[in-house]
Amino acid sequence: MTFVAILVGGITLSISTSLKVWERSKETADLNQEARAIIEVLSRDIRGAYLGIHRRGGYFLAGASGDQKATGPALEFTTESSAVTRAALRPPELQATPTEQTGPPATDFVAVRYELLEGRATSRPGLYRTTWVAPSANWLQEQPPMSDAVGVELISESVVGVRFRYYDDDKWVDSWATTPDKNRLPEAVAVQLRVLDARSNEHVYESVISVPTR
Repeated sequence: MTFVAILVGGITLSISTSLKVWERSKETADLNQEARAIIEVLSRDIRGAYLGIHRRGGYFLAGASGDQKATGPALEFTTESSAVTRAALRPPELQATPTEQTGPPATDFVAVRYELLEGRATSRPGLYRTTWVAPSANWLQEQPPMSDAVGVELISESVVGVRFRYYDDDKWVDSWATTPDKNRLPEAVAVQLRVLDARSNEHVYESVISVPTR
């Protein structure tokens, strides 16, 4: 009976250990998949970064949040990668006929903002993606409030830190701002995500996203 008890105890301990290892492996796999999905969304938007037809109305800004409670840097830019707008929402200067249009479809031209927030009154903390209708030529001077956004999406609740860096010709810089004197996009964007797992352990994921020449 003693031998049987020892044997059963050993088998139970082995099964318990195997289950814990399996659970941790599954958690890690799920976390890796989540991080890849976040970077894929970011990559889609960043690779579509666009300064607008004849470089009018588009911009690329990396700085602190304005009226929101941000816990990390915010990245905001115009992109042609997302079709969240509709033809009826086109600003007047982009309401051209298909034969007159000289840029990408206006329905795919939106402003997008990535920001790590502690949470709004009706939202949870995490990494948010906010989009607005295709901007006008005076977008930088007429940025609408968050309430005018056409979409506010919580990308991930697990992200507790985010860092963006930008490649400028031959060096990496920590900020970027489109101005009349610097009306261009960075050559690449480096993204670093800090993500917590179910046991509050922190994992770091990094990726470099190239920005196509426009």
